[in-house]
Amino acid sequence: ISHTFTNLKKTMWVVLILLFVVALLFRLFVVPHTPYIFFDEFEHINIAENILHFNEYCECDFGSNKDCLSCSARQWPAGYHTFLSLSFGLFGASEQIAFNTNAVVGSITVIIVFFLLFLLFKNTALSLLGAFVFTFIPVHLKYSGSAAMEIFSLFFVLLTMLFLELYFATKKQPMFLLFLATLLYTANIRTENILLIFLFCFYILLKKGNKMHFLKKKYLFPIFVFLVLLIPCFQLMIYSFEVGEGYNDSLATRVNHLNNNYLPNILFFFNPGINSIVFSILCILGAIEVYSKKKTFFYYFLFFALFFILYSSHYAGNINHFGDTVRYSLLLYVPLLIFSVYGVKNILKKTEIKNKNIFLLVISVIYLVSLIPSQSFIFSKSPLNEEYEFVRSMKDIVPPDVFVLSYNPQIIITIMHKHAINPKMFVDSTHLLRTESNIILFKDAWWYEKINHTAGIEGVLKKHYSFELMNASKHNYAFYNLTLKK
Repeated sequence: ISHTFTNLKKTMWVVLILLFVVALLFRLFVVPHTPYIFFDEFEHINIAENILHFNEYCECDFGSNKDCLSCSARQWPAGYHTFLSLSFGLFGASEQIAFNTNAVVGSITVIIVFFLLFLLFKNTALSLLGAFVFTFIPVHLKYSGSAAMEIFSLFFVLLTMLFLELYFATKKQPMFLLFLATLLYTANIRTENILLIFLFCFYILLKKGNKMHFLKKKYLFPIFVFLVLLIPCFQLMIYSFEVGEGYNDSLATRVNHLNNNYLPNILFFFNPGINSIVFSILCILGAIEVYSKKKTFFYYFLFFALFFILYSSHYAGNINHFGDTVRYSLLLYVPLLIFSVYGVKNILKKTEIKNKNIFLLVISVIYLVSLIPSQSFIFSKSPLNEEYEFVRSMKDIVPPDVFVLSYNPQIIITIMHKHAINPKMFVDSTHLLRTESNIILFKDAWWYEKINHTAGIEGVLKKHYSFELMNASKHNYAFYNLTLKK
């Protein structure tokens, strides 16, 4: 590997380290550290806590982060949660540690991007520019301050691509094994990452050289082991399609979603309030530049199209309409970033610029200026952030020895570290309903979302308990102290 990067000068290492420090400072101290995906992020944290404390991959429906009495499986692969549990084990379990973990992982991704681009373009200046562009992509900046798994997933997608390029550069079997191991882990972070296996296989076939060496024993056996280890991942994918909302939609329904979503999703990348218009123009120029290299163009176009169609055909696939689904665009930035670097290369090739470094510096400044309109997006918070802040404000007010009834027990368990239970589960338990005296009801977003159902729950509770308002937010999220009637 060391021979692959021997052309890097000391000044480039210094600039890369400085860029990493800038990326880290922005992600740790500038962008807000707050949840955007309600309520998945609290479930991710809760699952990681359960792995840490109980060695069980599940989310707690009844209990606390250290005393779970009822736990249920979720459809997500365990890669992200396992890593997060390790982080909790080292630094403590809290949502802030989860935010910081993503911030650090998002910053290290900048270095991975540089090395990947260097292997692709063999040009340090272009690679640094690409890493610089990636550092300030608004969507990546924003979600690096959350506990969303997409930041972690993107890191491993790029790391897998890096190891694949290193294998092509070195032709060493250990590097191929490292590629397989990383790909296997990447497939166990998000369900759709399994598609990368087929994409990378196609990429390998496009590469020049003798493909027959993969039929040798030293390659065939690791590939066989890799495929065997993938079986649980495919089983989980089938389970996800069975239980995940929108995953089991018919083909006609998915085509209808695609028809409704593809145009807004294309326009998303030209929205100056979220994306740099400079970046968009460079992507177009890059696509024109690389079109002459049919295989390269087809691979990166297929990369973009595959995941663009997958996300756009989902019921929540309009990333301009559903606020938290903008995170789906993160994987699409991988081929777009590579196209953008090709775009700069195209400009340099067709113009007679003497000082190319000055030109790249000017491009960087113009790129930063073009990001000014995206500030409101980066610093905007979810409409449900009020619930998160309200729960945090009640953390020290709610007594430690109570059960909090909440339709999302994970938000109580994760933020307050108090015992929580789903209201329906509580009402269905005759023993708890008639004997438990230390009860607090939290009317959260789901309570009002399911008002037709929760009205009946509230009626049952009022037969046995007296309600006393503890505190309420502007949008009527409220905590009630329930006193058992005599």
